[in-house]
Amino acid sequence: MNEKQMALLIIVGFDREGKLRAICGGGRYDHLFSTFGADDIPACGFGFGDAVIVE
Repeated sequence: MNEKQMALLIIVGFDREGKLRAICGGGRYDHLFSTFGADDIPACGFGFGDAVIVE
């Protein structure tokens, strides 16, 4: 399969002032490493906004 694939998930919420804030997000990035000349290895990533939860 030569096509690049990407799946992305973002969960958002509103803060006390009604502003939209990202709580967490992540995704799957097939063929990401091969884009930079490395071996073709599927990859995924995730980030969590703990400051958004605390506020």
